[in-house]
Amino acid sequence: MIKIIFFFCLLFTGNIYAQEVHERPAVAACSADTAQRIFTKAEFPPKFNGSFLKFLEQYLRYPDSAQIKGVQGVVLVEFLVHKDGTVTDVKLSEKSPQKNKWLANETIRILKLSNGKWLPAIQNYVLVDCYHQQQINFVLAEQ
Repeated sequence: MIKIIFFFCLLFTGNIYAQEVHERPAVAACSADTAQRIFTKAEFPPKFNGSFLKFLEQYLRYPDSAQIKGVQGVVLVEFLVHKDGTVTDVKLSEKSPQKNKWLANETIRILKLSNGKWLPAIQNYVLVDCYHQQQINFVLAEQ
């Protein structure tokens, strides 16, 4: 009997400092230039509003076909988080270590399901549209 263990890894796009706490700043009125741009990196990247791990535990399903075939691995997706927290343009990243269609489709499904649950990126104290990458590690364990 195969017991399924999900091991979730979050991909951080910014630097992590041991002693610094980076709180999200208050936002200000935006300039037209900043408001219209789509960023690939921001001072404060998009962030899931709540516990992404709990969200995954609740909604992620290891695909049956992948379980039967013993498919495991890290799936990396990229998507656009808009100023209102909505998610669009979810797709498998070209840099994804695992390109299995079953795992990729489940990862894309779960990210689309998270639509509206993201805090947008902040650049120069302005909410901005920003691309973000997220990885999920699928692991099967024998028992």
